[in-house]
Amino acid sequence: MRMTMFRHLIRASLLVLPFLCFIPGQASADPVGACCLVSTCSCQVLDQTTCVSQGGVYYGDGTNCDPNPCSFASGACCLHDGSCIMACPYDCTAHGGVFYGYGQSCTPSPCGTSSVPEMRTEIRSWGKIKSIYR
Repeated sequence: MRMTMFRHLIRASLLVLPFLCFIPGQASADPVGACCLVSTCSCQVLDQTTCVSQGGVYYGDGTNCDPNPCSFASGACCLHDGSCIMACPYDCTAHGGVFYGYGQSCTPSPCGTSSVPEMRTEIRSWGKIKSIYR
């Protein structure tokens, strides 16, 4: 008798448990909207709690990223080839560049070889390097 009752409980729990469990990757019950993440210069559709916990700005339930509601502050970014692009710090580093600060313009370009020593592409011999410091 006890064994039969135990079997019925197991069968009943197998029917109910899948509906009580949260399965990762499935939609959240929380409403979602556009979230501007300054750390990655991107817009993602997230719920408000997740957005705020990642340092983002939530634009409201039901909003989306097309068209992009985010306006990220940008500045001059000097790339290894000496060119200058306007980018936010995250995008600049993702391109291997050096960020010169918010609001800094590419006109005139701050990326000349004399102003960005870490970007110089000229090859120097050990003798030339020593002669600079003698």
